[in-house]
Amino acid sequence: ISFLVYVLQAGAWPLSLPPSPGPFHIPQQLEKSIASFEKFYHAQFNGRKLTWLHHLCQGELKLNYLKKSYLVTVQTYQMALLLLFETCDEITCKDAAISLRLSHEQLVKHALSLVDCKILKKSGDHQELEEDSLLMLNFDYYNKRTKFRVTGALQREQPHDTEATHRSVEDDRKLYLQAAIVRIMKSRKLLRHNQLVQE
Repeated sequence: ISFLVYVLQAGAWPLSLPPSPGPFHIPQQLEKSIASFEKFYHAQFNGRKLTWLHHLCQGELKLNYLKKSYLVTVQTYQMALLLLFETCDEITCKDAAISLRLSHEQLVKHALSLVDCKILKKSGDHQELEEDSLLMLNFDYYNKRTKFRVTGALQREQPHDTEATHRSVEDDRKLYLQAAIVRIMKSRKLLRHNQLVQE
């Protein structure tokens, strides 16, 4: 396993943990590499705390179960979901969420991107994935390219997030405008309203 880690300081990067029902269950294929890195890091920097941001990670998987092998770049959660299929050909959404310690919403978000690119198939004709929906490997999968990327799950903004973003943008604009007015008035001393608006 080739393993590359970027260590980011929380003070320099706007990092946040995604909501989760518990700690994400790391695939056993990565546990040894992660443990080795943590041991190395704690030997180098005593007292620092490492927090893994799996939602920002990605990995490459080689799909050998098809007629042609593919090298696929996926997000960590998608990789963990695909690795569940090493021991079975189908799994329910509920069992997958429990195995990975993800909420149903998080699992659906990542599973749908794999269903959309046709690596996985889902049971039923309905658009959404329910807890009892089956996810199955697509043994008929075909792609012209042998190396490709599965697009990440789109983060849909919640209405209250959108409102907070708009409020923040308005506050920033107001402060910028006030600073511009102060700068202009310091240089001009006296100015009519119409002239100020034009500046």
